[in-house]
Amino acid sequence: MPTCSSANSDARAELSAELARQREQSEEKLRSLDATAGRRAEALAVENKALRRALAEAERKLEAVAEMERSLLEQVPEAAPEAPPRP
Repeated sequence: MPTCSSANSDARAELSAELARQREQSEEKLRSLDATAGRRAEALAVENKALRRALAEAERKLEAVAEMERSLLEQVPEAAPEAPPRP
């Protein structure tokens, strides 16, 4: 029959081993979460860069359209006011 001291020692050893397993699992989970967050941050940076390029292109096109409109408006001669139609 184990002595009280031996039982306490065994229980402490089991608890210590369980604590070590849990600590390792926690550290592995944190490493995994860090890696996932890093990949997500990279993906968002790439997406952000693409969106900024698309926005710049859209702004260039919008400015080109606005410039065409200004040019067309400058070419239209000012029309004389029309006389009201006769009854």
